[in-house]
Amino acid sequence: MRNKIILFSDSIQSGKTSTVLNWLNGKLNVVGILTPDLDGIRKLYDIQENKYYLFETDINELTDVEVIGRFIFLKSAFKKAAEILKNAVHQKPEWLIIDEIGKLELENLGLEPLLSLILKDFSAFSPETKIIIIVRDSLLQKAIEKYDFKDVEIVNASYFKG
Repeated sequence: MRNKIILFSDSIQSGKTSTVLNWLNGKLNVVGILTPDLDGIRKLYDIQENKYYLFETDINELTDVEVIGRFIFLKSAFKKAAEILKNAVHQKPEWLIIDEIGKLELENLGLEPLLSLILKDFSAFSPETKIIIIVRDSLLQKAIEKYDFKDVEIVNASYFKG
């Protein structure tokens, strides 16, 4: 058995993260990460612990940052996100949420290379877990190719409304 992979894809700033955050309300046995904007700053949200961490900063002089376009992300936040995902593997959750596969991951930065290993670990140790991955529509095909996703379900916001 292989994990069911669901790619939630839509345009930039279309509310993908908020849609999944709302869908989580009342759901049990869900782990993973979301990266919502709160008060104009991107945060890292640990779903299982219901805890937020600083993900984005406006201080470019720090050595612990990764700059992508107009965004300045804390490298320590990527480490925390990887830790959250890595710890989730042996919990055998019903759902794993990953927000997101973006430009950094496609360039082997951000959550990579650990994200690839985590997906393999879930396949081996928790194949019944359904995995929802958020990816913007402009990067969808590249993500499918990079991660060699086969038999994926590509969904939009209506998937989470039911």
